Amino acid sequence: MQISSTSISVPMLIAQGLTMLFFALGFVGYYSRFWRWLSQTKTAKSGINRILRLTAPAAAIVIAVLFDRMASGRLLPVGGLVQHGMSLFVVTFIILDADIWPSELLFRVAGMMTVWGLSHAGLGWGPLGVLSAVLAVAWAVATWYLGPKIRYHILPHFVWLMSIAVLYWVTIPSATAGFIMTPKLVVQANLLYAFAVIATAVYLTQMRQEERQSATNARRVTYDALTNAKTYAIFQHDIEQQFIDAQRDGYPLTVVAIDVDHFKQVNDHYGHLAGNEILISVAATLQDELDHHPGRHQLYRTGGEEFSIIFGHTTAPAATATVRNCWAAVKHSTYHARQYALQVTISGGITTARPEDTHVDALLRRADDNLYQSKQHGRDTLTVEGTTLHDTARVQPQQLYAYCTQQVCSVATGHDDIATEVLAARYLAAKDQWQLSDTARPFEQQRDFVEQVAQDMGKVALTLHLTIGDCQARRTRERLAVFLAAGKRPARLRIVLDAPVTLTELAALRADYRQLAVGFVLAFPDDGDDMMVESLLPLLDGVRIPLALLRAAGQSVQTSKRVMAFLHQCQQHHVITVADGIDNSVDVEYVRQTWPVDGGRGYFMHHPDLPRID
Repeated sequence: MQISSTSISVPMLIAQGLTMLFFALGFVGYYSRFWRWLSQTKTAKSGINRILRLTAPAAAIVIAVLFDRMASGRLLPVGGLVQHGMSLFVVTFIILDADIWPSELLFRVAGMMTVWGLSHAGLGWGPLGVLSAVLAVAWAVATWYLGPKIRYHILPHFVWLMSIAVLYWVTIPSATAGFIMTPKLVVQANLLYAFAVIATAVYLTQMRQEERQSATNARRVTYDALTNAKTYAIFQHDIEQQFIDAQRDGYPLTVVAIDVDHFKQVNDHYGHLAGNEILISVAATLQDELDHHPGRHQLYRTGGEEFSIIFGHTTAPAATATVRNCWAAVKHSTYHARQYALQVTISGGITTARPEDTHVDALLRRADDNLYQSKQHGRDTLTVEGTTLHDTARVQPQQLYAYCTQQVCSVATGHDDIATEVLAARYLAAKDQWQLSDTARPFEQQRDFVEQVAQDMGKVALTLHLTIGDCQARRTRERLAVFLAAGKRPARLRIVLDAPVTLTELAALRADYRQLAVGFVLAFPDDGDDMMVESLLPLLDGVRIPLALLRAAGQSVQTSKRVMAFLHQCQQHHVITVADGIDNSVDVEYVRQTWPVDGGRGYFMHHPDLPRID
């Protein structure tokens, strides 16, 4: 049926172009997702999987044949160029599929040539018909080889698909689709096709970018960015699910808790970057060793230097053989961190789920208990169901004191940092705990730690606790000057002095430290309300008042008035006031409602980052 022998009107061209565009976008969206789902199945390349994988291209070929029949006027009384374009688009697009097997390529090419033969039937077996068919097959094979370079790249995608469109329309019989094909109609047919191709090229590229971003996000959630082991969140999900399955189906489930021995010392002696490299290497050693052992097992990073392994369908004795190899592999490896070559060891606890375990927490607690027993027996060992494989116990030197930091925070908000304070703490071995020390230590002893804090934390308001004698010493000023001139200067540096301090002493210190722009904070003792001398305030940057002093002052009207007057004088002189010893919510609420202070320090405001003694 002849509708026009010259061209399509502009309105009709636009309408058909939009029709072609929306069809192509819809087809690409649904087909791509369907094919991705089919191609990601884990079934072998035979049987049901082969049949399932053919359903997507088979459906596409059927759609293409129906469009060709519509274009020829066989299904509808009016044919059209747009139906031919849709038919061509469908059978050429499916050849761009990723990960198709050679047999699947042959199926797609056969479908493409079926549609090609229907639309070019008028050429018969003449030279032009044979040439167009050969070129179409060559295009399909080349597409298979060049797929990755074409599929998700806008310009190559557009050029490549337009090349088959040009071949299709240039070689199509002159009387087709209800038209007498003229050069102008050939151009218009290619324009219709271009509408679809350019839109789908952009759509596929964006879809690919979104998929990659989604995959990246999923990996960030699933895998630890540092060690590439699975994350603690995934561990929680997996162990809970496997515990339920194991209890229901009656198969054994074993959990291993692993800790890198003395890792705190690695960080302290070699730095956090070296510590990170050690963690990466240890995780890689564990994973490599696990990969050499068959079975269902997975490595997770469940803490700073802590790892866990889940062994599905495995008893503790069977898992122990694998974990022994992991332990030995770490022990006998030399790890390189920055310029250092280090050897580290691990401790582990191994346990299997029991019928009486009513919740997964019982299993995890038992694994941790076994790990703790390994540490109690000297580390560098494994404990299986309460039995330590070998005792490496030895006397460990105890750390007597260490330096740490604690934030001084706003009382009003509870979190806005006023300063970062360097503190000394003593380790009480008998109680296995740290105790903050009120005794100021010389700057020379604190210097290395202070420099590390300044380097790690950047421009912070830093506070040091020194004695007045240490501040008066020339060597302290000289070493502070070197520290402040080394490019690590904090935003503000203040020195805490213990009261009482005389006006003369404080004035002399201000003069000595003026060029260093160092401020001073006066810390009062619990019974120091009589030391609150207002004449000192012009020389101070801050005062620190114990909570015990404030509570005691609140019991006496006269003392309360004197302390309140002192705090108001502090406000007038822009001296920062800090309540010390705020350990709970009751303390902070009392200070907020009773005393006009700026900040608070204590365990409720911020826990000091004390080292852990393993």
